[in-house]
Amino acid sequence: MPNSKKVKTPRPYFSYRQFSIVERDPELYREMYFGEGTQYDNEAMEFGRKVHDSIAKGEEAGDVEVDHAKMVLPAYPKQHYDVKAKIPGEITLMGQFDGFDPRKMILADYKTGNTKWSQKMVDGSDQLTFYSYICMMRYKKPLRAIKLHWYSRKTGIVTTFQTTRSKIDMMRLHPRIQKAWNMVLKISEEENKQKNA
Repeated sequence: MPNSKKVKTPRPYFSYRQFSIVERDPELYREMYFGEGTQYDNEAMEFGRKVHDSIAKGEEAGDVEVDHAKMVLPAYPKQHYDVKAKIPGEITLMGQFDGFDPRKMILADYKTGNTKWSQKMVDGSDQLTFYSYICMMRYKKPLRAIKLHWYSRKTGIVTTFQTTRSKIDMMRLHPRIQKAWNMVLKISEEENKQKNA
């Protein structure tokens, strides 16, 4: 497998978005990060982006539904907060936390799409495990709470689910991250060779 330090990748970090795309469909990853950059967004994703941007900027969006979501979603000391951490295998993970309280070690994720979330879905979310792993490696202590706040566009109501992740959960995710990162390195090496040919 190519050496991480010698291969130029599209990003100097590995985000959950990259992980989920390359694990699911390596050719889609290649197209998104080396091709035309098609984002495959839909209306629900666009709404979520507007809510996240409004929260990050701390200002009204001028859209009634977006401003309502911003108003009813719980606030945290750190909003739209980027956290990076090195993990074994010379991989730098990066997470953009919707909400984070570093003093209390509480992580929050906002969901605003059409998917109706359940406790089972939250308990099994790879994204929350990925973010927990970043926190463990960065802060050297586990999260005390992980909260997913789902804003229903149908009702305008926020439902909050709480979950936890164990060290075992993170250890189970690590080989998948390593395998996906190796695929990123392979694709990057191929694309870099083709570009320089």
